Formats: sequence, structure tokens, C-alpha cells
Amino acid sequence: MGSSAAGALGDEPSRLDLWLALLAGDRVWGDGDEDPSTREQAVCAFMLVALLGTLLVQWVALASRTTGDREQLAIMSAASVVAAGLLAIRPVRLLLGRQTKPPGFLFSLVWRGLAYLTLIATTVALIGQFRFLAAIPLGLLGGSDALLTLWAIGVQPAPRQWARRFLFSTVHFGVLGAMLAALFFDAEPSTLSTMLSIYVAMWLGVIVAGIAVLGMNKLSALVDVDRARKEEQVRERERLMRAHWLHDDVLSEVHLSTLRLKSVGDLDAARAELEELDHRLRLRQLDEVMRGGEPHLYEILQPHLRRIQSLGIQLYRVPPLELTNRRTDSESAQLFHRAVSVLTSNAINADATRLAIDLFEVDGGQISLTVTDDAGGFDLDAVPAGRGLSNLVADLGADRVRRRDTQNGSAVTVTLPLSPEPARRAVSKENT
Repeated sequence: MGSSAAGALGDEPSRLDLWLALLAGDRVWGDGDEDPSTREQAVCAFMLVALLGTLLVQWVALASRTTGDREQLAIMSAASVVAAGLLAIRPVRLLLGRQTKPPGFLFSLVWRGLAYLTLIATTVALIGQFRFLAAIPLGLLGGSDALLTLWAIGVQPAPRQWARRFLFSTVHFGVLGAMLAALFFDAEPSTLSTMLSIYVAMWLGVIVAGIAVLGMNKLSALVDVDRARKEEQVRERERLMRAHWLHDDVLSEVHLSTLRLKSVGDLDAARAELEELDHRLRLRQLDEVMRGGEPHLYEILQPHLRRIQSLGIQLYRVPPLELTNRRTDSESAQLFHRAVSVLTSNAINADATRLAIDLFEVDGGQISLTVTDDAGGFDLDAVPAGRGLSNLVADLGADRVRRRDTQNGSAVTVTLPLSPEPARRAVSKENT
């Protein structure tokens, strides 16, 4: 969700873009098919509490009023309830885990702006002389809403800077100028009191919103740290379990090889048995590396190259480091490992004496693996079913596995879909 928003706002969004993004809300920047996270749902619950608190403050102030046009007050109260209801739709949907297609930016900007304007204006009008009290629930509402949007667009919240920016904003200078004008023209004390309460409410709202964002963002960070710690504990337990299983496998392999060595008297046969044991153990090690995350291609190639050399086969060409130094995800690594194993084993079983392995990058995030040998030609379509090469063709498709004749043998080429190098999602460091 953050990556799409970052693209929409540009690499270095302006302050105006960021504030318009905050007013439009987080839903504009979503895809509509992502489940809400726990921290988002917690903030949504906080928003609903702030909306309910705003309405309660209005109703208490309305019940304590002894003057004023009752019909007008009732209309303002109804308008405030409608505005609060509209603003509650998004957090309620997130709490229920429901997502819809995101609205247009301009549409969301207009209706949310009108809803917030209506809620703030009616709250200020209904509360009367204690207008600054409305800043507390409204500040909590605005802060939690802004935090959702900041998370969505990938901008790091910086509430400590909000007070300074508000101090030098046009809104602050406008209200301050109106107060000074009222003093200059000897306005009524009630007018000055009203303007002063609005001024205090504005500052209180900014401070409360900043505290809400700072607290919830800090709490979210602590929850993320705790979750990461628990995930690391789970991974560590899995590593220990796999290490135990690997230990048992190694012992069984060594015991089996020991029995075989006792049964043979030929030194060459014993050496071949040890080489085979070494290869099996290296494949076990490679399996652990691939399970651990994102291995390099050379880590996958290494045990197969060592096996080829240990069998006395001349390996006259290998892929360059710049190609094998790239990383790939676990699923692609398993597929690449399978292809290398099948092609090299096919050449070894055909009694090849010279062998070459080539890698070529192909457009569209694919890589081409070619194994060339001098073991003579064969018909790819005639490979018996159930063999490794036959299964590879069946799984990948005939268009991805091709064979051609060479001067002394054949070359088999497999084209594999290979994921791009893993990259951490870029998150904007700009503060707002």
C-alpha cells in the first residue's frame, strides 16, 4: 500500500501534497484487497472512541444550555451526527476486516473535508464558551486519522515538528491577526473571549493530535519489535529442530557408508563411497541454506561443481561470478537447484569426460542454464517417463527445455523464471 502511494506522490512530495494526502485519507492509497493489520484496527478503534467522545461533549453542552434557538441547535446536532457517522464508516470497515474499491482522490478529498469542517464547526457552535474542550476529542480523532494515512503513504510521522509548523502557518497568523484587529478596534469582551477560546482550542488540538500520533506510533513500534522477537524465537526453534534432524541424517549416512566400506576391499570403491557421502552431506547443507532465505546462485552450483571435479570429469567452463553472485528467493532457488542437479546428473550418467556449465540472463526476469557434455547425443522426447529430465520437461514445459547437438555430444538448455534480487521496499524518510 505504501509503495503505490509513494509513486502517486512522487519521490519528493511537497508539503501541500502531503497535507492534501492527509485530508484525502488512507483509503485512497490502498489497493482495496489487503487485510487490515492489527495496529490499523487498534487506531480505528481509537478513532471511533474519539468520535463518540466528540458527540458526548456536544450532547452534554447541549443539555446544559438554557438559551438559544432549540430548532437551530437540533439541526446543528443532527449535522454533527451525520458528519461523525460518515467519518466512522472507514474505521468500522477496517475493524470488521472489510475492504472496498478505493474512491477517487478528489471525491475523497471533498467529502472528508466537508465532514471534518461540519463536525468541527458544529462542535464549536454547540459547546459555547468552553470551546477549547472540543479540541481534546477532535485532536485525538485528527491525530489517529493522520497516522493511518501516514502509514499508508510511507511517510515517517514527526509530531514534534507540528507545533513549530503550525506556529508559522497561515492559519495561525490569520487567527492571531483577527485577535489583534479586535483589540485595535475595541471589540466587545465577549468577542475577544470567543476568539481567545478558539485560539486556545487550535493550539490544544495540535498538541493533542501530536501526542496521539506520538503515543500510538511508539506503541506500534514496540508491538512490531515484540512480534519480530517472537518470530525470531520461532525461527531459532526451527533451526534447532532442523539441526537435530540434520545431525541424525549425517550419523545415519556415516553409519551406512561405514558398513559399505567394510564390505568392499577396493580402495577406489572406498574413495568413491566417501566422495558420494561428501556430496550428499553438501546437498543437505545446501538445503538448509535455501530454507534459510535467499541464497546466491554460486552456493547452489558449488556442490554440483565439486561433485563433477571429484569424479574426474574435466569442467572446462563455468559461469562468471557476476552472474552467480546474485541472490534469489527460496522457491526459485529450489527450482534452479533441481535443474542443475538433473542436467549434471544426466551428463555424468552418460559417462561424459568433459563438461561445461553456462548461465545467460534472459529478458523478463528469466535465466538460461546450459550444460554441454561430450557423451554423445540423445533424443529428448525418448527419455523414459519418471526420469529426472523427463519430469523436468513435464513440469516446466517443452518450450523451456531444449536440446541441441554439439561436435562430440549435446547441450541441454533450461530457461527458468528467476525472481529479481530481493530489495527492501523504499520508505520515504520525509517527515510531516
